[in-house]
Amino acid sequence: MIDTTGAVAVVIGLIAVATIVVARLDARRMERRLTAELDRVEAADREVRRLLDELPEAVLLVDADGVVLSANESAADLCGRTVDELPGQRLTAVVDDHAGELAAAFDHAAGEAPTVSVAMRRGTDGHEPAQVEANLRWTDPAHGPLRCVVRLRDVTAQLLQARALEQARRR
Repeated sequence: MIDTTGAVAVVIGLIAVATIVVARLDARRMERRLTAELDRVEAADREVRRLLDELPEAVLLVDADGVVLSANESAADLCGRTVDELPGQRLTAVVDDHAGELAAAFDHAAGEAPTVSVAMRRGTDGHEPAQVEANLRWTDPAHGPLRCVVRLRDVTAQLLQARALEQARRR
């Protein structure tokens, strides 16, 4: 009688080794695919960041509690801060006189876009106030956490021009 136990063990061992080799090759292929996909996502993120930074309009992404999640270069310039300093701050922390009005605008339902005129502190020292209009556009809560895109527009020059025109009319 032929001893098949040893032959079966060898075959099982070879199958196990082949399975391990195939699994490792498959894991490497998946790792390369995931790395390539991650590279594409990072490139897309850099492109979106570049596009946002090139916008002349100041744009902030704010959560439902009024905390800044991200900002573009124009927003950082308007606030007198860097792009890295704004995230984590409350939006009302950079507003001078009308923080309550801005906070009340956050109570609106998703999708509404009120415009609030507020004075902003440029920089952390609070100098050089700028009058801004904040246009709030809420995201759809069905698509993730409720967030608000805040567009800021410096209207200081227009207000000064309107005051000068009013004074000229009075004279």
